[in-house]
Amino acid sequence: MYGRGIFKETEGLTTLANEIVYTNHFKNLYKRKSRKELPSLMERVDRALLDLQSSDEPERLGEKKNGMLSKYYAYNVSGRHRILYTVERSKGTVIVGLHRVCDHKQVYDKD
Repeated sequence: MYGRGIFKETEGLTTLANEIVYTNHFKNLYKRKSRKELPSLMERVDRALLDLQSSDEPERLGEKKNGMLSKYYAYNVSGRHRILYTVERSKGTVIVGLHRVCDHKQVYDKD
């Protein structure tokens, strides 16, 4: 499962299974959330990460954002919490970039 100690540094990025790329910002938010939030929320976040890792079409798991966030998708983890991610395809490889895990207000800067 995901959690403290699973992140591996690779040339400034953190990777898992060559499909998921964690930014340092995501890693720090995840660690902070795992200390502060309810275990049930973190279990949902972990399940969402597994879904994103195993999906052939991770774009379909989230909502495509508009405006300044148009390159991102938002995976709804709970009523309040989202995972903000990008999807890149290169030579048959799907790369899911994880950028933020936070509540709705932090993602969109509004209630």
